[in-house]
Amino acid sequence: TGVLLGIMACWKASLGSFLVLALVISLAGASQIENVFPKPLKASTGHASAQLSCSSVKLQGHERSSILSTQTEKLIAKLCSPKLHHSQDLLGNMPLVDIIAIDVVNPNAELVLGVDESYELSVSEHGEVDIRASTPFGALYAVDTLSQLVQFNRTDGVSLLTELPIHIKDSPRFQWRGMLVDTARHYLKVDTLLHIVDALALSRLNTMHWHIVDAQSFPMRLDGLENLADKGAWTPDAVYSPEDIAKVIQHANAVGVRVIPEIDIPGHAASWGAAYPDAVAHCPSLEHNINNVPLNVASEQTYELVQKILSGAAQAFGGEFIHTGGDEVVYQCWAEDKKVARWMKHMGFTTQPQVENYFESRLQPIVKSLNRTMIVWQELFNDGVQLDDDVIVHVWKDQPTLMQVLDGGRKAIMSAGWYLDQQTPNRTDLHYEWEDTWKDFWQLFLDVGESKEHLLLGGEAAMWSEQVDDVNFDSRVWPRACAIAERMWLPVSESDIDAALTRLEAQRCRIVKAGINAGPLQPGPPCL
Repeated sequence: TGVLLGIMACWKASLGSFLVLALVISLAGASQIENVFPKPLKASTGHASAQLSCSSVKLQGHERSSILSTQTEKLIAKLCSPKLHHSQDLLGNMPLVDIIAIDVVNPNAELVLGVDESYELSVSEHGEVDIRASTPFGALYAVDTLSQLVQFNRTDGVSLLTELPIHIKDSPRFQWRGMLVDTARHYLKVDTLLHIVDALALSRLNTMHWHIVDAQSFPMRLDGLENLADKGAWTPDAVYSPEDIAKVIQHANAVGVRVIPEIDIPGHAASWGAAYPDAVAHCPSLEHNINNVPLNVASEQTYELVQKILSGAAQAFGGEFIHTGGDEVVYQCWAEDKKVARWMKHMGFTTQPQVENYFESRLQPIVKSLNRTMIVWQELFNDGVQLDDDVIVHVWKDQPTLMQVLDGGRKAIMSAGWYLDQQTPNRTDLHYEWEDTWKDFWQLFLDVGESKEHLLLGGEAAMWSEQVDDVNFDSRVWPRACAIAERMWLPVSESDIDAALTRLEAQRCRIVKAGINAGPLQPGPPCL
């Protein structure tokens, strides 16, 4: 009997080893590290495997950071999706992963421009997981990378980490990696904005540039200036209260995303006129297109209103920056407005650029008084407007302007070539399938030279909302925006677009599983 029991034990152990081997083989194929998005800066792998214990896995050391400790369940769910059936059976003598050790050097780091987002992730051949990061934001990225390395077998519900030991050392190229979200052309519900923030974080984008008002609508309700939204929004319900804005910002900051407001002036100001008609210029021959209507720069009351609005925005949004626009000012409207024309004569101005320069000379001290750094669209730079040295230029039209900005020693943000609403974002190639514009986005390498790299803060994808609302935002943006996100993460030397497609397809399925309605880039199996 003892001999028989011994034989059965050996047979059971052999069967367990065989099942482990069979499972590892079934999950084999392309290296899992090749699917990690964005591609890590440095990575090394081995040949061992370990089983992730989804029934008992715990984080350790994360409690020192309020950002990490408040997201414990969410982080564990990244590793072991609650939507899947996870087996509690252990496979043979395979090492078990049940502790994720997190060491954050500065657990209370604030989410500001330039915060350290680097991380190191190590998984030993014995299944010991160590995450090291300078800040909680790097640690969040590390957990996300770890989750991408987990391979789940739907047949038996087992989760494995293969190619152990794994060591990853990663950090982004640019500190400003954002997306412009336009809520003026179409109002986006607060839940949609929270959803967008989650999608940004999943793709390592750390900035939501909230283009909150424009000519078509003024949906931002400010204390003491309620008339702007009451009369300037699309409908009474299509408005963002201070509480709504605070909710979006709090949600965004918790996942490592900053929110930057844009109040676009002096152009694109028609919505201001619904509540304050004297604050905008009047040009009857041009007003058929409300985008043509700028602020009335001749009125002192206009500057008082600007002061109040920017002060309210600064209070509502907090942070370091205010984007004040400055693009597409229709000079002819000023020329046609009789009050502005008389004022110009009184001031001794003979050209419209002089008027524009005067407006910005009044605006810049207002922004400084709010302790904010000002961001402007490239037109002000192109027009030769006198800008303070700390003003950041947002380039949206062309790369030559970007180089001119950098050559002058000024900081810049890049969006030219990354407009998600354009059929030909690089101004040359028209694709048969519009989703293939991701290739143009990914191949915008932004090689500005080592001496100017520090001046280029990064860039933004831009999703203008003339033809986008709550219904189709996801499908128009994702996964194409992932290509932009990865380009801003990777070094300029990374140029293998075929490998990029593999990562983007894998990332597309990940965000689909997270509830983001991202479309496919090529034929393939469903996301499981």
